[in-house]
Amino acid sequence: MKIAVIDSGAPEKSKLNITNKYRIFVNQDYESYVLKDRIEDENGHATLVFKILEKYLKKAEEIISIKILNKELMGNSIALAKAIEFAVNEKCNLINISLGTPNKEFIKRNKNAVKYADEKGVMIVAAHSNGIKEISYPASFNNVIGVKGIDEKKVSIDFKNNNINMETWQRLEDEEEIIEISGSSYLAPHITRFIVRNI
Repeated sequence: MKIAVIDSGAPEKSKLNITNKYRIFVNQDYESYVLKDRIEDENGHATLVFKILEKYLKKAEEIISIKILNKELMGNSIALAKAIEFAVNEKCNLINISLGTPNKEFIKRNKNAVKYADEKGVMIVAAHSNGIKEISYPASFNNVIGVKGIDEKKVSIDFKNNNINMETWQRLEDEEEIIEISGSSYLAPHITRFIVRNI
């Protein structure tokens, strides 16, 4: 299976089979381009997502990293739409998006990209925004598997309108430290790895 991780960039080191690393650049005229420079994770957000996947996935899984967030974890809907379409065209089977926004402008710009992925049979797992009651996207689209933390103990997973609960706190054992994490962003890769191991 080929997986795309759309996030804040590629980790400095990983045991995963990361075959390609990209960055989406949007210029002042709102034109988007796929580049192969400055692809590193400057924030650490994506690095934790990759650590979760690394713990459970085999090297046989092919992974590509698509950076759309800067070191302040800021991005835009044009970059995300481009990243989704690019991942589909790169023949990915599954896309992990550990981010979300309540911005209604997102709907207009990304509905077609998500629909394109669905039509091509590509699954998308996306995190809802943390700490907000509003609907967030792309997790709220019908053809996306949305993941949202209910509280510090449970998470709601919307899989084609079916909800299940699971523990949200996860411990990752690193060679030098144990990292305790929570939040929708880090729940999404757990659903991604579940799908990979059960399909």
